[in-house]
Amino acid sequence: QVVAQPPLNRSDLVADVLEEIFHPPNATSEDYVVGRHDEFFRDLRLIYGEELMEQASRWLDSDSPFTRSTAASILAEPPLVPAAQKYLRIGIDSTDPVVRRNCADALGRLGVLEERIVDTLIGLLHDDDASTRIETIRGIAAGNAKPPDAILDAIANRASNDDSDEARREDILLFARTRWRPTNGKLDLDRWVNDREPRCRAYAGAILIADQGDFRKGIPLLLETRPNEGSYDFGNNQQVLVQMLPRDDKAIDPLVRLLRSPHYDARELAVEALARIGPAAIPPLLRALRDEHWRT
Repeated sequence: QVVAQPPLNRSDLVADVLEEIFHPPNATSEDYVVGRHDEFFRDLRLIYGEELMEQASRWLDSDSPFTRSTAASILAEPPLVPAAQKYLRIGIDSTDPVVRRNCADALGRLGVLEERIVDTLIGLLHDDDASTRIETIRGIAAGNAKPPDAILDAIANRASNDDSDEARREDILLFARTRWRPTNGKLDLDRWVNDREPRCRAYAGAILIADQGDFRKGIPLLLETRPNEGSYDFGNNQQVLVQMLPRDDKAIDPLVRLLRSPHYDARELAVEALARIGPAAIPPLLRALRDEHWRT
């Protein structure tokens, strides 16, 4: 009731309300994971604003894993506001990896990249906790502004050396989806196109096309590589990268060869790519009308 109808004399009750929310009896970190995206937390942000963020910052070092995680989530969840930045900076120094990665992700998305944050984000990119490394790169990738060269250099280096398949994948995807490049302009494509993780190879194929115009090698890597297991995100990323392919007649022959792929989704993506090229692609598109798979 307090949340639905904030009391007129809020200052007397806000602390008690937030204490109940942040310290539920017997809550565990697993409970937090289940409810972390609840719109309830976002509603609290709208109602209590600065009061809520200030209280959350105090609990970033709570003895309770649930409370630390929930506090970091309150500060990091959209809609992000500049007022949260000073509290997020507290969280990136936390000893709790959940707190660190939530706050690092949020700061990356906000584009708060002054010198102290740059150094901190580079440190988080090499954090011992793989999930922290992954959330840090996702936050940076989701930001609107190009990161400083020091961060791009760190990401390019890590993409070739990280022992986490998922972390390497996020690193390479950042370069595939943007024109951001490290200081020397070079990426370790020779290693990435032979990575043990199929999705790394697929994203490297998109970079081959963008940076070197190598359609012959890049298109099969991007369109025909199959992940080791099902991945909804991978399919979405493939679609985005296909939409980013250059409209170049040199892509037609490799795409036509893919129309004979045993994988119907590769044939479908090849048709989408051909459709973007223009009139020169009409003959192979007419042939694709006879494909056995209805989506193609």
